[in-house]
Amino acid sequence: MTEKNKKGGSMPLDGVAAWSRNLAASLTATGMEECAARLADGLTALVPETRIYIGLYRRAAPPIVIDFDGHDEWNHGYSDGKYLLDPTYDRFLAGKESVCLSPKEIFPPDFRKSDYYISYYRPYGMVDEICYLLHVEPDAAIYVSLMRLAPATAFTAAQFRRLDAVLHAVETAAVHLRAQMPDRGTSD
Repeated sequence: MTEKNKKGGSMPLDGVAAWSRNLAASLTATGMEECAARLADGLTALVPETRIYIGLYRRAAPPIVIDFDGHDEWNHGYSDGKYLLDPTYDRFLAGKESVCLSPKEIFPPDFRKSDYYISYYRPYGMVDEICYLLHVEPDAAIYVSLMRLAPATAFTAAQFRRLDAVLHAVETAAVHLRAQMPDRGTSD
């Protein structure tokens, strides 16, 4: 791999192929976990060394966390109230448009002093995060959180641009994912 590829500039064709193959698989998957897993695999092909969480934010109810790769202790309790401290959830409540958010757009300047950071974010070893908020219904949005954990490095500007460039494809996958969810047709 060239130094430019390591820094997130150009991308090898096998990475593009893996993204395309997994996106197609997510759009034809017939189960929620399989759909989420294929979408995560595709995004990981675009930005390697990334941990991905996917779920559904709802205005009138706690989020639904999709454990597509098995139960993760870090997500334990998120739907029980930790989400109320999450700046991404606040951004969901404030918007209606699908977006790919950089850390500067997600976190307030005093984030590292917040209860959420101290009790939830820092203990997990989070280095960086990029988040998609994909408004699939008037009162619901699929969130896709892409995280870098220590000892990985932060996302590069080029990697953020790459993720932002595929926003509409990820949004299409999110619409299909929402259709696979057991509570389809309700937002509460």
